[in-house]
Amino acid sequence: MLIELFWSKYADLKAAVETNDSERVEALDREIGNLLGTIFQTKAKSRVDINRQFRLAIDLLNEEADDLSCVHYNSRLIQGLVERYIVMGEGEALDIGAQEDGAEDVRDAVFNTSMLDSISERVAVIGPNYRLTYTNAANASRHNMPPGHLVGKHFAEIVGFQRFQNGFKEHIDRCLAGETVTYTYADEIDGRTIVVRCRMSPFYNTASSPAGVMLVMRETADRRRRSSAA
Repeated sequence: MLIELFWSKYADLKAAVETNDSERVEALDREIGNLLGTIFQTKAKSRVDINRQFRLAIDLLNEEADDLSCVHYNSRLIQGLVERYIVMGEGEALDIGAQEDGAEDVRDAVFNTSMLDSISERVAVIGPNYRLTYTNAANASRHNMPPGHLVGKHFAEIVGFQRFQNGFKEHIDRCLAGETVTYTYADEIDGRTIVVRCRMSPFYNTASSPAGVMLVMRETADRRRRSSAA
């Protein structure tokens, strides 16, 4: 799950660079550094998770091929993975056979709930049946419920049937087909209009099809109202 969150933050970083928002760039750079540290310090428990770590490092290498310092850094990431999983120490073995027998029970090795609970963005995971399978603390707090009370609910119960049917459902279905999409909508919270930018990514816990959809929601003030008042 942290890999999906990383790419969401990475897209935000590129957008901040393009708008020359130096304060946002600095903040995102720190968050991305922490995410990468957590992701690559985690020793995978299955071939699926090993492949995901290698894929992230390779994608980063390709993404930042024009920046020599980034190339060196990303090359070191790949080298570290090679040393961890391929050039293994004498007598050391990677026990992954048992998990691969039951694909649906394979947990994402970089699913770090304490990390997700520490960020300000709202994060949730929805299963193919549109029911919430995970929520971080920020998202649960926004709905004034403990995380355990949200998990298992149909997403339409949480966002409202009309918004689910006319907005979220189509985007969730596209994610379940393998796309990454962004959906922006306005919400009324405590008498204020808030714009919510929701980035949705396929969430994999096997090597085949998505097991669900990861949502990363960022709230901003409704600038349209401020502009008209000005």
